[in-house]
Amino acid sequence: RQGLPQAFVPSIIQDRQGFIWMTTRDGLCRYDGINFKVFQPNSDGKPGLSSSSLSGIQLDRHDKIWIFSDENDVDILDPVTEKFTNISRQPFYRKHFAREVIGTFFVDKQDRLWISFLSNKVVCIEPRTNRIHHYNRPPVPGYLPTFDSFLQDAQGTVWMSNKTGLYRLDQSQDRFISYALPDNDIRGMHLRPNNQLFLVSPRSVMLLQPTTGQLSHIPLPANINVTDLWHHTQITADSKGNVYFNIYNQLFRFNENKRFDLLTEL
Repeated sequence: RQGLPQAFVPSIIQDRQGFIWMTTRDGLCRYDGINFKVFQPNSDGKPGLSSSSLSGIQLDRHDKIWIFSDENDVDILDPVTEKFTNISRQPFYRKHFAREVIGTFFVDKQDRLWISFLSNKVVCIEPRTNRIHHYNRPPVPGYLPTFDSFLQDAQGTVWMSNKTGLYRLDQSQDRFISYALPDNDIRGMHLRPNNQLFLVSPRSVMLLQPTTGQLSHIPLPANINVTDLWHHTQITADSKGNVYFNIYNQLFRFNENKRFDLLTEL
């Protein structure tokens, strides 16, 4: 475990100061290149981490760290003061979402929290005002749970994707509008530095430029074994513009020449 309180690390980020933050099943860890510091729930009742079994983490535009737990807790950590704000313990949140199970989450540039619950609800929460916006989306026939992905492009538009397709938030109507694609079974998406949406399905990669509507549809290699109907793709990128993603038990690299490299069998 090399200093970690627990060996399973479901998510990891790096903040702008260079610290590495990791979620584990036994607390939040900060690594400075030499030592680990572990954050766990306080036994004295003071504000702290709500739960030790953590599932996800995201850094917002203020360098605050949003933490999500397996117990459906939502916390915000100020890494400078090391003080926590417990969003999910606040009365407005408990009133509306105490029995909900978080599927996926996203914090946008306006500090709004987007959550897709396993009950098929999609909500946008404004923590500063406690305002809650509810959004409808088509259910996926025969599939529960459904895992949505969210991102926000350079123009500030919020996008949502799942196994039914890609959706764009229409600000004027305050609702998600379906965006036509040649392959609607979207398992993950990523925003590239050129503001291009990188969309992954079990059969292809699609590159969408939202400002022009230009779309490239690139089939995946034919030897992909499509067996896991519940699969949700994880996507990341390096400083050279290469995009890395997994399809089931295979890890791929996609380069600027639109070529796939199979890196490993997971």
